[in-house]
Amino acid sequence: MNIKGTCYFSKLHSEHIIVIISDKNEHNQVLLIPLCSIKFIENGKHEYNNKQCMPYDSACTLNTGDIISEKGVNVITKPTYALYKRAEEIDINTLNLSQLNGILEYRCKVDNNILEQLQNGAKLSHNLQGRRYKYFDLF
Repeated sequence: MNIKGTCYFSKLHSEHIIVIISDKNEHNQVLLIPLCSIKFIENGKHEYNNKQCMPYDSACTLNTGDIISEKGVNVITKPTYALYKRAEEIDINTLNLSQLNGILEYRCKVDNNILEQLQNGAKLSHNLQGRRYKYFDLF
């Protein structure tokens, strides 16, 4: 079963959306990336679309409508960035158990363009931990 590109709502990840961005490795693990909304504040030192905001990893940003559930509902409702510093390896069995226990809620498969954006961002981000680089061969 190919789960690369699968998107979930996760109660494990501070109620963030997560996306699996790799195939499984020889240990039956995949790489997941949490997505986080960009926080806009008046005195922010960074900008996103000409609005002041808190610092964020700009390696991959997404907008409302970039990920849509199979029911036609926007999964992303605000400008969002890939939180590469919180990237995780997760075992497929743990992933399946988390779904069965209601900790992960399936949303959709992201389209190939969004998956490529997330994968390319992982390669560009300075926040991805080095031990996660091994997943680049599984993109």
